[in-house]
Amino acid sequence: FITGNDGEGNNGCGIWNNGATLNVINSTIAGNYASRSGGGLYGSGTIKNSIIWGNTNVSGWAGPQINGSTTITYSDIGQSGYAGSNGNINSDPLFVDFLQADIDTPTAGGDFHIMSGSPAVNTSNNSDAPADDIESQARPLNVGDPADMGADEYLSLEAEAPVVTAFT
Repeated sequence: FITGNDGEGNNGCGIWNNGATLNVINSTIAGNYASRSGGGLYGSGTIKNSIIWGNTNVSGWAGPQINGSTTITYSDIGQSGYAGSNGNINSDPLFVDFLQADIDTPTAGGDFHIMSGSPAVNTSNNSDAPADDIESQARPLNVGDPADMGADEYLSLEAEAPVVTAFT
């Protein structure tokens, strides 16, 4: 998770890339604030299977989530121009406790795990996904399903609960 960064007077406070090769895979970039542009990402790179949502910048500057030449696939981007192609969507990812970044108030205080019903569940490309998520859970959780977008696989309460098979 890349959250809670504040770039007063700068661009790209989640990630600022100045010409390096950048590959962001199964990441969540949320709650960052840039006073210029690209609250989530500024610069070029490749984004796969990620969620970039709830980042902000000063009104009137370009790209609250992303500003730059990026190749984006199978990601949820909270900004127009990406949804509808390459498996991308622009839908509320349904974070557990979403706190919107605002002018001079980035936030890492929210819970940026996704909830049941999130459009990011089972919607990424497995060939690009790592074997485990940020909490070392298998990705995807169920063999044959697509992995989830973002840093963390959604884990239902049923998946967390132990199974009791016999009583004595």
